[in-house]
Amino acid sequence: MIDATVLFLAFTDQREWGMSGKWGINLNCTTDLDDNWYGPFCQVFSRVLRYDIFRGANTGGICRANREIIAMAEAYKPKYVVYPCTFSGIVTRETLGHLRKIGCLVVAYFFDDDVYFDKFTRWILPYVDYAVTGAPARLADYEKTGARYFLQLPFYLNPSIYQRMEHTEKLYDVTFVGDAYGIRQKWMAEIRNHGIDIRSFGGSGPDKKLHYGEMVRVFNQSRINLNFTGGALSPLPVLKGRMFEVLMSGGFLLTEWSPYLEDYVALGEEGDSFKTVDEAVGKIKYYLGHAAEREAMANRGYERAMGQFAAQRWVTKIFLEIE
Repeated sequence: MIDATVLFLAFTDQREWGMSGKWGINLNCTTDLDDNWYGPFCQVFSRVLRYDIFRGANTGGICRANREIIAMAEAYKPKYVVYPCTFSGIVTRETLGHLRKIGCLVVAYFFDDDVYFDKFTRWILPYVDYAVTGAPARLADYEKTGARYFLQLPFYLNPSIYQRMEHTEKLYDVTFVGDAYGIRQKWMAEIRNHGIDIRSFGGSGPDKKLHYGEMVRVFNQSRINLNFTGGALSPLPVLKGRMFEVLMSGGFLLTEWSPYLEDYVALGEEGDSFKTVDEAVGKIKYYLGHAAEREAMANRGYERAMGQFAAQRWVTKIFLEIE
């Protein structure tokens, strides 16, 4: 355990807070870091404080939220402030500068840098001490800024949330969990035209989004978990966190190919990929007809995920390097 106090700028489940687009502040993120990250941080650090930036901003406003963050830092003198950046700008650059001025080390996590580096990340980097990115293709851009950075894929996955549910009945042949935007909807329609039943779950709306327990259950109930790597703002395939969530839940992963994929999944051994609709259709039909092979691959993917991707391992690795 690292003997240090951490102020974790968390955010909570957004089904209750503004994701409908009708009111509230949208963090442009459909996960719940309060649930997923807090436990592993408590396992690594001697003291962990939380401030929910999403809830704070929606209940008291952005200015008040920033004042409350500064007040907590001044009262408890944390060594680290952990800030997951979600392009919202809720935590201002002035606040980040003040935190550093009073002696805190700001460790910022940047999501979807493949798309957002030029639009967001590079403008925040001068105001943080350490940056963590999940975009291998952007490392050269980080080098140019002179920032101190770490590459981490995936971002923290809590094994107490993402887990294999033993003896769970397979209810679905093929499922997709996420937003069916852009090319995803077209590809799923074409796959369905070949007689393949794809059940779609989730999305960013408050009535559609699956929370962790529901999502993990779907992963376990599915014979094949389909994943797409093209983003909402860019059709280029990039590594997405969903594939790691599937693997860590013990599900069988069939993902659209993306650069660097083979660094994290042994294709044909721990999961598989496709580059075209025809290839996806062929592999879906093959794996539906070869259950033993499919389940053996899912087991190998699960074992690797538990050994390499669990949150506590990554929290420890990064902060020991910083120490």
